[in-house]
Amino acid sequence: MAPAAPIASVAPVAATIPQAPVAPSPWPSAPPAVAPSVVAAAYPPTPAYYSAPAQAQAGAPASAMGATPGYPAYAQGAYPPAPYGYGGYGYPYGYGYAYPYYYPYPAVAPRKPGELYAKIISWIVFSLGIVGVLSGIIAVLIFLVSLSGGGADNLSTEGALAGFVVGPLVGGALAIYYGLTGAFRRPSPTFALPPAWLIGALALVAFAAGVTLWNLQAAGATTPGAALGVLPLAIFCGVLPAFTILAFASQRLGNPSTRRITWMSLLYGLTIAPLLASILELILTLIIANVLQVNSLSLLSNSSSPQTPAELIGLFLVLSVVAPLVEEGLKPLGAVMVIGLLRSPAEAFLVGLAGGIGFDMFETVGYIGSGQADWIYVAIERVGAGLLHGVGAGMSALGWYYLIRGKGVRLRWLKGFGCGVYAVLQHAIFNGVNLLPNAFPSLNQPFNYPLYLGRLPFESAAIMFFVIYALILTVLILVTGRIRETKQQPVAPPTGAPGADAPLPQAPLPQPVGGGVR
Repeated sequence: MAPAAPIASVAPVAATIPQAPVAPSPWPSAPPAVAPSVVAAAYPPTPAYYSAPAQAQAGAPASAMGATPGYPAYAQGAYPPAPYGYGGYGYPYGYGYAYPYYYPYPAVAPRKPGELYAKIISWIVFSLGIVGVLSGIIAVLIFLVSLSGGGADNLSTEGALAGFVVGPLVGGALAIYYGLTGAFRRPSPTFALPPAWLIGALALVAFAAGVTLWNLQAAGATTPGAALGVLPLAIFCGVLPAFTILAFASQRLGNPSTRRITWMSLLYGLTIAPLLASILELILTLIIANVLQVNSLSLLSNSSSPQTPAELIGLFLVLSVVAPLVEEGLKPLGAVMVIGLLRSPAEAFLVGLAGGIGFDMFETVGYIGSGQADWIYVAIERVGAGLLHGVGAGMSALGWYYLIRGKGVRLRWLKGFGCGVYAVLQHAIFNGVNLLPNAFPSLNQPFNYPLYLGRLPFESAAIMFFVIYALILTVLILVTGRIRETKQQPVAPPTGAPGADAPLPQAPLPQPVGGGVR
């Protein structure tokens, strides 16, 4: 076999070959050196019928070549670089495309968890907002017809109409706005209210004005004077205490949610939740009245005293069983519908509490209007109703959060069901206090003992309600103090995304300034 020509012998030939322009490559200009022993081990002796050039081109060492004569073997690297688009790295003739000329497919950003669900909820909110605005316009027309017809100046009627006007119009407009911003995934700022002490001070001013106005009216009056003029003050007395509770809870928790989520939950509690609760409670009350063979009107009118044991049992079932189960099941639904977007137990509690606050505003304004001349007495008696409805709904939402997203939380199921049971029992006990004088006649005198604020009379039973308000406020302080220290639950990245296999951070995540796209 002819010996292989040395590299120097082919250098003149290589120099005469025209050099084709090539694109600069980030890869090394020559393959790494490999020991001859390694090459010999990788290439066993080849059959003799292969020519020497073919064996040399395959990379076989000279000792492994067959005896068949052929063209002399040329050392690798003696040929000029291959022109653009031809040949791979280290080969004189084309063996695939060079590495620098691979064209990767464009990266597709994975969809964030819950993105589609959030858009669906946003469009539903937008649609309900349109329905709310149309309902508010109809209520405005009814309100104007009532005023132009010269009807009686009735605080109850005007309060109810105002509720059906302000709630649907304002709530519908906000639902349209937040629905659109949510559908187009616009970031929502962090929810925050003015300081709770400031809102509480404004509430005290409203109550002081109401008490003063009552003391100035004629003794024994059955109307509060010009009901349309008293109506704004009555609404302030029903709304400002509720906002004080919401601001206190939000600030104590560190404002953990966004405006869009919190306001939508409050508007749900102000509009849809009372409507659904009224329908369900009416149906269940009629069923109870039919089973117990009692007058359904005696059960529907909670202020009437039961005359028979059957009526007492029916009223107990309506107030302490039906109402707590229905209302505590419906109020937190605004938070449950977006439970996948909530990042911590603190946010779940706040969003649920907002739904309860909205429910309280609707109910309290209606009760205040029904008081007519004594509307301020009803307003003072219900000053803490926002604690009853707000904390109850917040605890229910917190329970749902533990049940649905509490994986890894210690005593997860006990906490989840325990929060819901607490909300129902709290409501049942509060409503059941009204029935104590009927169940135990000996309590009639202590409960009906008159008290006075100036000339404004109170029943001593109101003291019991303020004791319950104080206990619920204590629960609110304890719960918010406990869950505000709970770590946020980070949203896991989708499978295959960068960081999908990285361990979750152990420290609490910072609250985003803009609230995130939620």
